[in-house]
Amino acid sequence: MQIVVELNESELLARLRNFEDHLVERKTIKDERDWKKTAVAFANSVPVGLPAVLYIGVRDNGEIETPQQNLDDVQKKFNRHMGLSPVIGDDLRDICDPGVDLNPEAPCYGRFWIDMPEGRTRRTVSFGTGLNRATASRRLRDLIEAEGVNNKENFITITQPGLTFGAQAEKWLASLPHRRRRPVKPATVFGWRHALDKWILPTLGKRHLSEVGNGALRELIEVMVEGGLSAKTIVNYSQVPKMVVASALNGEGEQLYPRKWNHDFMGLPIVKQEEQHRPTITEAEINQLIQSAPRREAVLFALIAGTGLRAGEVLALKPTDFNGDFTILHVTRSIWKGKEQAPKTPAAVRTIDIPATLAVVLAAYAEGKTGLLFATRSGRPLSQRNVHRAAGHALHAFRRFRTEVLRRTRVPEDLIGLWLGHAKKTITDVYADGLKNDIQWRREWCEKVGLGFSVGLFGLENQTVMLFGKAA
Repeated sequence: MQIVVELNESELLARLRNFEDHLVERKTIKDERDWKKTAVAFANSVPVGLPAVLYIGVRDNGEIETPQQNLDDVQKKFNRHMGLSPVIGDDLRDICDPGVDLNPEAPCYGRFWIDMPEGRTRRTVSFGTGLNRATASRRLRDLIEAEGVNNKENFITITQPGLTFGAQAEKWLASLPHRRRRPVKPATVFGWRHALDKWILPTLGKRHLSEVGNGALRELIEVMVEGGLSAKTIVNYSQVPKMVVASALNGEGEQLYPRKWNHDFMGLPIVKQEEQHRPTITEAEINQLIQSAPRREAVLFALIAGTGLRAGEVLALKPTDFNGDFTILHVTRSIWKGKEQAPKTPAAVRTIDIPATLAVVLAAYAEGKTGLLFATRSGRPLSQRNVHRAAGHALHAFRRFRTEVLRRTRVPEDLIGLWLGHAKKTITDVYADGLKNDIQWRREWCEKVGLGFSVGLFGLENQTVMLFGKAA
């Protein structure tokens, strides 16, 4: 069956300069080696009934070559290349049409569009000779699938060549403190910035974001292992590139580069809890520190060891955060690098009960103070680094000491979580939340536990201390 589609002169001229028409090809006289390839590709790919046009003697910009060649000679040359008679419509179809006799010597081609950084271009591939249309179409589909031509990730990679890991990391970091859901604390952002600058960006910064996968992280982990980082640090730092890649989203909020991370393949070390370094401090060391330190630092160390406050929380305290007799403390703020901020987590906003022996010391120390409880002479917050140097121990060691004291005296887990500011872990913890309002129960346990160290009489030289007890 022969299908004839007629195009008039105006239609042919219009399509000559229609550069969006994918059923149009333009070839110069010198491109005669491509004539046959293009004609066969049309025969294999163009649906029946749709006219495809091959202009010969026309440049890519749609201009007709000058001086013009003899058209009869061009027609004969074309027929000679195709090995066809002057009527070529049926013969072209016969090359790849099912149900007809095949020419075993006729070549078969496939053609498809592919997106490149400079724009969309057409690609033609050869499938050999003697194929019917169905077989050639199947091979073309398999080729397109194998090369990922229609893959969304490949499309984004090609059309957005400037989206590097380093650029996305900067966008991600800048968004963290200001995002509506779960904004990130400045201290956390500072830590991630250090990881990026010191380890991650030198290895991954200039790579395209789509190239950062399991293989790239494997390289990064090798660099960190050679750099002598601990297993826990490597695990923590490896989370950062994962979050950066996941932060690249399309207009629908979907990840541009979804990943299935393989920790075995990338060689991520296993953190052994028993081998982690968690420095603590002993009762004797606290007693010695309190007796030898200046009054301000001594009260600060006693308060951290006796309550388990975090360093930023204790440096942000004001006298107004305590009740009248300093036996109850309300934690509502923290300080990091001299700036006030909310506590670390929602659970860190809490109430802490203070043993009476420490409350007396605090009341005496806070007398006459109106600003920060622990401040410089100019009223500015103390630096965590300076406090750490004065203590000679990591400040978190005091928090671990308080946890040990609470566990040693069998304090209920509900109270430990409340005083230390830890989040509730189970639904039972949520149900028992009302216990925090039982002040008498809290006070009984607070006095039963005590401090676990001695405050002595430091700072109370001008105070008269009277101790009352029941007669025997």
